[in-house]
Amino acid sequence: MDEYFDDKRVCQKCSSPCLTCENLPTTCLSCENGYHLALNGTPICDKNICTDRCDTCEGYTELDCLSCINGFFLKKNEGPIDCVTKEKCPNGTYPDSDQNKCQDCDSSCKECIGPKKNQCKICLSGNQFFNNYCLPECPDKYFSNNGICELCHSSCKNCDGATNKSCICCDMPRFYLEKQCLTICPDKFYGDNFTLSCVKDCPEFSFPDEDSKICYKCDNKCPKCRGIGSNECLSCQKNLFLEDGSCVEFCSSGFFVDTGTSKCESNFFFL
Repeated sequence: MDEYFDDKRVCQKCSSPCLTCENLPTTCLSCENGYHLALNGTPICDKNICTDRCDTCEGYTELDCLSCINGFFLKKNEGPIDCVTKEKCPNGTYPDSDQNKCQDCDSSCKECIGPKKNQCKICLSGNQFFNNYCLPECPDKYFSNNGICELCHSSCKNCDGATNKSCICCDMPRFYLEKQCLTICPDKFYGDNFTLSCVKDCPEFSFPDEDSKICYKCDNKCPKCRGIGSNECLSCQKNLFLEDGSCVEFCSSGFFVDTGTSKCESNFFFL
C-alpha cells in the first residue's frame, strides 16, 4: 500500500521511492524496485548499487544480487544470495550459462553438467557411476570399484573384480565353479543348466550325460531318470507308479502296485 494516514487521519500518498510508509510520506517501511531500506536503520530508501558481479540487485553487497553478469552464477543459499564463479556452484548444482544461475542436478548426482539423469559427474554416496548415470547398483557384467562401474571379464555375468577368477555368476553356456565361469566342468563335475554351476551330483529331475558332462532335464513326472523321454524314468512323483520306465497313474493289466517301492510289479510271480 503506497499511502498512509496523517495526524488528521487523512490518507496521504507516500513519497517516492517509498513503497509503503507511516506517519510521514518520507518515513519508509519498504522500497520501490531498485531501492532498499538504509542499512543504518533510518527509514529512508537508498538506491541499489550493484557490485561488479551483479547484473541486478536489491542492495549494494555481493550478497544482494538478483541476477549475475556473464561468467558468474547466482547461488541460492538458505540465507544470502551470491554471484559466484562456476567452480563455486555448490554440490548438487551446475553452472547454467544461459541463465547465469547454479541450477539443481538430478537428485542422484553429487556433481553434474546438466539437469538430466545422464549428466552426472560424481555420484552421491551409495550410488554407482555408470556412463554418466548414478545407479543404485552396477548393471550385469560390471562391478563397483570405489563407486565407479567397471567391466567384468568377458566370461562373467556378474563379478567383484576384473579377472576371470572374480566371477559371481555366469551366463549360458558357462558354468560357475570357484569364482570362474567354465565352458566345460572339470572331472567328477557336471554342468547344471538350471543353476549354471558345476555340480558333483545332478539335482532332481535331471540326469548326468557322461559324454557332454552336462545335467539334462528328465520328464516332468520323473524325479530321477536315465535319459530324455517319458520312458526313461527311475522314480516317479507322488501318486504315480513306475512301470517299465514310465510313470503312470494306474498299473497296466497283469500288474499290481508295490506300495513299498511305488512300482508296478507283474502278477506273474504270484501265479
